[in-house]
Amino acid sequence: MSSARVNARLMGTYLAEMAEHVLTCNRELAAIERGSASADHGARFDTLCRTTHSLKGASQAVQLGTIETACHLFEEALLAARGTSGADRGGLFHLLYDTVDALADAHSRLTQGASLTGAPIERIITRLAQMTRAQRLAADAATEPEPAPRPAARTPPPAARSTQAAEESARAPARIQEEPPQPALGVSFRELCDGFEKMAHDLADATGKALSLEIEGGEQRLDPTLASALKDPLRHLIRNAIDHGTEAPAERRHAGKPSPARIVTACQVDDTQITVSVMDDGRGIDTAAVQAAAQRLGLPAPTSTDELLRLLCRPGFTTAARVSTLSGRGTGLDAVRSRLDELDGALTLSHRPGLGTRFEIRVPHPGLRQGVLRVIAGGTAYALPIRAVESVIPLRASELRTLGGRAYRLVGERSLPVAVLDLLVAPGTRVSDVPVTARPRGIVVESEASQAVVAVDSVGALERVVIAKSDAALEPRSPRVGSFVDGEGVTVTVLDPAEVVARARHATWSEVRDAASSAPGDETDAPRILVAASGTWTRELLRRVLERAAYRVSLATTTSEAARIVAEGGASLLVAEGRHPDGPTIDWDAVRRANGGSESPMPVVILAQQSAAEPDESSAWLSTETFRPCDLTETVKRLLGRFPARAA
Repeated sequence: MSSARVNARLMGTYLAEMAEHVLTCNRELAAIERGSASADHGARFDTLCRTTHSLKGASQAVQLGTIETACHLFEEALLAARGTSGADRGGLFHLLYDTVDALADAHSRLTQGASLTGAPIERIITRLAQMTRAQRLAADAATEPEPAPRPAARTPPPAARSTQAAEESARAPARIQEEPPQPALGVSFRELCDGFEKMAHDLADATGKALSLEIEGGEQRLDPTLASALKDPLRHLIRNAIDHGTEAPAERRHAGKPSPARIVTACQVDDTQITVSVMDDGRGIDTAAVQAAAQRLGLPAPTSTDELLRLLCRPGFTTAARVSTLSGRGTGLDAVRSRLDELDGALTLSHRPGLGTRFEIRVPHPGLRQGVLRVIAGGTAYALPIRAVESVIPLRASELRTLGGRAYRLVGERSLPVAVLDLLVAPGTRVSDVPVTARPRGIVVESEASQAVVAVDSVGALERVVIAKSDAALEPRSPRVGSFVDGEGVTVTVLDPAEVVARARHATWSEVRDAASSAPGDETDAPRILVAASGTWTRELLRRVLERAAYRVSLATTTSEAARIVAEGGASLLVAEGRHPDGPTIDWDAVRRANGGSESPMPVVILAQQSAAEPDESSAWLSTETFRPCDLTETVKRLLGRFPARAA
């Protein structure tokens, strides 16, 4: 393929990614400015930082230095806004919105083949740089930072004032040389890596390093959608290897290593999953620097490779001594982990001090097994991708509110639209036309930054299923994306979360009122699961997975706390964190003994790096190295099925 065609392909991919990043920035800024729950602000600022960091890296790869510089300064502004409130935050938000407007304008100009010279993006760089200098001067003077300079007086924009412009920019036809359609077998791994060798060369020059990037398995074919989703994580891992892994030539000579340093990215495809890795022969993870950084943040030092990886992926965690255009924000690996969560994938780490580091990405084949939550609505079986399910909540008519002819329910501090799921899938159907009228459960469905509650008859377990594409998926704005057939021969329709949320915003109050009117006043029949884990990250992950599967969850951080909950009859099953060979973090056997008055043993699921013994019929081990949410919910369902008295 000619150099011009490669560059055209790269720019087309870049513009598509840029459009998504601009829309994400608008949505997250709007959510923060609307004053959503303060607990959500940290997560939303993390998303903004990850998105900006990704756009900065992509801009560098296609040599758009103006946008790269703007993104670097935008990160500084986001950090400043995160630590301010009141009038100070108001001034900064004007600047943040103007920056996103400038990025949207730059996207439009690039799409039309226009130059960025004299564009708003150049002026916004000046304003961002002034704000950054003011912040640094204030910090040096050990005084409170002054508010960022306010833009010229104008009518304050609505929260999402940039969204329409960004969407129009995203829809604009790209004036780029058209490429022929991809072959049926998809995109090769070599094509996925287009631009990475040039990026590595440029970064090596910028950092004074000598290195080579090698691609193995370039002939492997990938689904085009999956290849696009993997490009950003792979870019972050290669940048991470260059900055943190490889050494300068003098350091390599002193260590007796050959020059140039070697980075290898490889792809393997088998019957069930795709494995992509990035390996370097550099210095390995600097565990002393990691421990020092953890200590500065008041975090415990990692004692295993699994804990080390969790710490490295923590938002804002970095061992860099200073912030550069390449690193120092602690957003690169966090962005990798977040994207893999969306793909139902996993990230693993191995390293040897002085010899190198290897990151490995594993994702399931598209069209093979994917995680879904199965529900019944209107007597019909549906499924939602588990990545889009935020939680399962009771749905009572007394908790519904009406505004403008629509139904809403308060979830935390958010007022979310409510709709009846089966009526969304088949518009025009009346509640009286379907077999079941009561919808006692609500599923909080999330798509991008929008959420809605959909009412259903009942909720099943999380499942991993093979989804067959549906002909309906080819129809414009169809809510059906595919289906699968369960073990009893029932065809289950898989729904598109984005279309479900979009349709839910137009549901009428009368539809929801009639469906919820006969729902029971309380939903207390779901088994209660006790999650006992000392790590906050582990507890929250397990809680979220189990609540998605409609279980009630209690949390404990110590053995004594867990034993007290069990002794009071507050759990049907125990999920405990374990660590081997050092011994369990939670003494799960002692917790089970607190259940002495029960005739049947308390089922327990232990999460550990490896099993210490064969489990008995009331217990099961799950590996943290290969953990998947569906594995947990399937195991819980199986154990409760063996001990039905415990689940009652």
